[in-house]
Amino acid sequence: MKLSSYTKLPGRGWAWTGPSRVWLGEDHVLLVLGQVFFESYRRFFLKDIQAVIVRRTHTGKTWSGIWAAGLLFFAGIAALVGDRTAALILLGIATPFGIALLINVLLGPTCACYVRTAVQTERLHAVSRLRTTRKFMARVEPLVIAAQGELPAEQFAADLASLQFQAGAPLSYAPPVLGS
Repeated sequence: MKLSSYTKLPGRGWAWTGPSRVWLGEDHVLLVLGQVFFESYRRFFLKDIQAVIVRRTHTGKTWSGIWAAGLLFFAGIAALVGDRTAALILLGIATPFGIALLINVLLGPTCACYVRTAVQTERLHAVSRLRTTRKFMARVEPLVIAAQGELPAEQFAADLASLQFQAGAPLSYAPPVLGS
């Protein structure tokens, strides 16, 4: 029996449809999207990856606000209740909110990570925290460079300058004039 040639990459997350994981094959990154009764797979060949786009999100702050609001609500009511048994019950209800808040803060800031190829841009829901994204990039970036070759800095600067010049160039035709 042949063992799998895939290695697990850092990160686990949830898309709207279910759990999401990222695996590294010999020449590609495999995105596994779990759904209720089946899985779907998306393969990104290392030689085809044009960019990995990472942007920070406010999702972690939003969840921290939700957990903190629940914690403060139940702890506040517990402080106002005169009955000791009712206060202990309300503090018991507030405890999971506090634990969730602590875990969310310890996991760190959230981000959205996308892989761009020539034909698509796909979000990697499994890579949703900055710490995980750094680990993911440390594993994948050298493999992409090895598969594609490294772009010299001078060529990159020249390509960027030509793109900026094209964007700022004036129109080569005169716009139509009405009434003449």
